[in-house]
Amino acid sequence: MLSILRFLLRLGAYCANANYPNLLLVCDNQTLVNHVSHHQSPLAAEYLQNEDWSPTDSDDLLHSLKSSSSTLASDWDILNEICCTLDALPFCPTVRHIKGHQDRDTEYEQLSLSAQLNVDADAEATNFQESHGCP
Repeated sequence: MLSILRFLLRLGAYCANANYPNLLLVCDNQTLVNHVSHHQSPLAAEYLQNEDWSPTDSDDLLHSLKSSSSTLASDWDILNEICCTLDALPFCPTVRHIKGHQDRDTEYEQLSLSAQLNVDADAEATNFQESHGCP
């Protein structure tokens, strides 16, 4: 996700007067999608929809997302770079989760375009790993 976001950032800088599309990014990593969604909207929807909610109720939630101890979490560095890149973009892409490996239960031709692209990306990653001797 970071590589495509950085590409979009550089493309936007190169094409300074470009109109930015409604961009949809799909990812089969639910944890990453949740993290990015939390970053894009740090207050969970249930807080905002609750009639009894007040802005001070969010202090603990916001502190836990931004605390210095969060830097000790696994993959914090890459997640932080993704979030910083999202903040630098002149538009806000929509990030959605797609279930991975759908081709195990459904014929490739019957899958949605997003699911087909996910299967293709997995195949390319596997081919790359095998050809470069990666575990």
